[in-house]
Amino acid sequence: MKTFIFPLRFVLLVPFFTCVFTTRGNAQEKPQEKLQRQSPTKRTNTSLEQVLEFLAINATNVPNLDALEYYAAYPLVLQKISASDLEELAVFSRETAERIVEYFQRNPASRLTQLTNDLQLSPLQILVLKACTTDKPSRSKASRNNLDSTQTPLHVWYRARTRFLATPQRGFTSDATASQQFQGSPLELYQRLSIRYDAPSTLFMPNDSLNNFTSAEQKNAVIEGNITLAKDAGERTITDFASAYLRANVGNTHIILGDFLVESGMGTALWSIYGNGKSADVLTPTTQQKFRIVPYRSSTEQQYFRGIAAQTSLPIPRTTINRTTGMMKRDSLRFDVKGWYSSQSRAARIDTALGVATSLNFDGLFRTRSEISLLGGLQERVGGLGAEIRGVENSQEERTETAWSLGATAFLVDYDKEIISRSSQVFFGQRGVNASMYGMFRRGAFLLNAEMSMDGQQHLGGRINAEFFIHQGKSKEWEFATSARYFPASFRAPFGVNFGENRKPTNEAGLYASAIWNGAENLRCVAYMDAYTSITSTATVPVEVRGIDFFTETVWEASDAISLTARLRHETKTDALTQGTGRNRQRIVFARGKSSLRLHGDFTLSPELRLQSRLEGVLVNFENAEPQETGVLAFVGAEWRPLEQLAVFVRCAGFSTQSFDSALWQYERTIAGTLSNPALYGQGVRAYCLVEAAVIPDCLVSLRGAVTRRFDVSTLGSGATQINSNTDAQLLVQVDVKF
Repeated sequence: MKTFIFPLRFVLLVPFFTCVFTTRGNAQEKPQEKLQRQSPTKRTNTSLEQVLEFLAINATNVPNLDALEYYAAYPLVLQKISASDLEELAVFSRETAERIVEYFQRNPASRLTQLTNDLQLSPLQILVLKACTTDKPSRSKASRNNLDSTQTPLHVWYRARTRFLATPQRGFTSDATASQQFQGSPLELYQRLSIRYDAPSTLFMPNDSLNNFTSAEQKNAVIEGNITLAKDAGERTITDFASAYLRANVGNTHIILGDFLVESGMGTALWSIYGNGKSADVLTPTTQQKFRIVPYRSSTEQQYFRGIAAQTSLPIPRTTINRTTGMMKRDSLRFDVKGWYSSQSRAARIDTALGVATSLNFDGLFRTRSEISLLGGLQERVGGLGAEIRGVENSQEERTETAWSLGATAFLVDYDKEIISRSSQVFFGQRGVNASMYGMFRRGAFLLNAEMSMDGQQHLGGRINAEFFIHQGKSKEWEFATSARYFPASFRAPFGVNFGENRKPTNEAGLYASAIWNGAENLRCVAYMDAYTSITSTATVPVEVRGIDFFTETVWEASDAISLTARLRHETKTDALTQGTGRNRQRIVFARGKSSLRLHGDFTLSPELRLQSRLEGVLVNFENAEPQETGVLAFVGAEWRPLEQLAVFVRCAGFSTQSFDSALWQYERTIAGTLSNPALYGQGVRAYCLVEAAVIPDCLVSLRGAVTRRFDVSTLGSGATQINSNTDAQLLVQVDVKF
């Protein structure tokens, strides 16, 4: 009970501070400021840094940085955009992507500011569109389907990155045992070469009758190749991880040869590793639904395919006129089909006596003899087919839009050895068919979708979701979403993701509900609640795990220069720990409660200078099984852009927690293409400085130094990665060259 009372105090304070913020904002508002704020264009104070923080609210949820970065380098033209392009940006569901495409088909001369107001997109979606797209006025029909003569159709992008450690890890020193010794050098190296050719669209012109229902972007031909090489510190060669692909987009057909990802439906059977989890983006992941193949550009060594994949789309438009009213009714059908085949080796531990795989390696680190011995242990073959049909109907008479979709995907997973691991991340058995069926219906402000999946052992699981909003004039005053899920303990989806407490869809049932309130000018409140339970006991808790997760955040854009955020999160869940030794040793089950409160300020002092500050506290209650713990984190940071070719980012943080149980995570600005979201615990400080400089045109050099110093310990880490010092200092250097 005490665990719930503590966060209740904060919940009662949220409306109070909201009223204070709103009252003070209105009282201090000048007449000219009020007129400016009522204009249709609303400026958002947040930056791309907050986009990544939305997607990386915890350390285990890695966003698709490669896709965001790729389209920041090659912005999509909104008037020519396709739904599949938008889906790759992680924050857009299929439904939202289709609405954006349809909007520009009806309003080709519109700009981004008009789009965001008319469709009432979320702040996160607006930020991503600003970073990864551009809006160009619609050109005349004679020149619309040709490339800009001032731009070259060939693009080359090379990136190289390395990291230096000031204090070596134990695996590189003489203190390491034989099993801890790293077999490679301390050099950490990442290299990527991308080549893209945009062919003149006049060479690949589809039927003109499809013009109103096929985005102009789909008429262009894009040929693209990519090679990625990566070596972690301690690994043996600079090609320890090698990935490549060749992609060709011609009209509505996409072909990928090499490494790729496949996503279908809501992802319970088939998705990339970049599934969105519970975060401050409380709506988008709830009803996310996709049907696509995309090239794999990451160096994360898991959940991707290697082989060949193809997808094509056939749009079937139709327009009818109501003879009585004379109103036009436009509808269309779109049929998509995809297929793929993959064959590659997976790192696995093999029991040679039994001829079975007992575990698979997913961290992608092969530094010690033991880790290296896992390479190539298991051969994996996957082949699959998928189909989806979508219908869209626009009625001028009813002024409503109705959309629906039905889809199915099935794929055969075949290994050369049986897998007997009970891990929720891997396939169980040797061979089996995974499949899913899903559907969506949307009419006006209401959306409903659902998916049922079957794993390789014929176990069933699934999700059902709903989303709707309430208008006040042209604005969405309230937005709501809810999602229910059920996956039995025996369900295994090695290529699926779960929107819930666990990352994988297994041994979990839950009900999620969220809301967004946009009722006040420059004030946005979001909240979610997730109640869940495991179906059986888990690997760490000998009973069913039950919990409730509550989150709320209020963002107040006080002015064009000031943005204030208050975030509260509380979670109570079943946990267990071991007490005593020998015969007195016993397993204690209790309800762990964790509450955190964050206050964050963002201040833009000038176009060149931006400041940030944060205060965050956490309280962990163990229900009398252990003494309660507290933690606090505070930081100040600055972003300075004295020149167009130079940017400097600095931050200094102090933290104090009693153990890892009360750790606090903070997202940090880092070099493009990487993510830094460290867990800070114990007593110490952390600081970093990032410098980005365009030393010559089309060449960006980035340097980032970071240091963590703990005052309560003499060493950091454990095992082969232990540092025999209380200070961890690193330097990251990256060079980007574009032609």
